[in-house]
Amino acid sequence: SPLGRAVTSAGIYTAGTGLQLHIRDALAELACGTWENRERNEVTRGPGAIRYSWFDKPPGGESYGDAEDRVASFIRELHSDSVPDRVLVVGHAGINRVLLRLLLDLAPESAQLISCPHNVIYVVHGAEVTARSTTGVDQTGFYFEE
Repeated sequence: SPLGRAVTSAGIYTAGTGLQLHIRDALAELACGTWENRERNEVTRGPGAIRYSWFDKPPGGESYGDAEDRVASFIRELHSDSVPDRVLVVGHAGINRVLLRLLLDLAPESAQLISCPHNVIYVVHGAEVTARSTTGVDQTGFYFEE
C-alpha cells in the first residue's frame, strides 16, 4: 500500500535483505469518504465494522465490492512471469479482505468477517491459509471477527 503505515512496515521487512520494495496504489485502504479522519464512534451505528455488507459504503467512500477491480489488477500482476514465487503484501484490513476474497474465491459474507490483527500474517499457499502470530501461535485458517 502507498499509505504511510504500510510503507513503514514493508520497509522493516525489506531492510537488510536486499529485496526491493514495490508500492502499489491498488492496495491503498478502502476510502471512507466523508468519514475520513473521524472517530469510529462518530460515524457508525454501533461497535464493529463501518461497512455492514460487502457493498455497504460510507458517504463518498468505497465498499469492499468497489475495490475488487483494482485489487484484481494487482492479482493479475502477481500471476505474471516477472513476479517471484513468494511475495509479502503489506496492506490494510479492508483491502486485505478484498485480496483474500479474490485470491481464494471466498463468499463476500465470509471475507468480510476475516479479522486482520496487526500481529498476524496470513500465509496463503494455493487454497491453504495459515495465520502466523507474533505470539508464536500458528493456526490453520483465518481469525474471524465476532
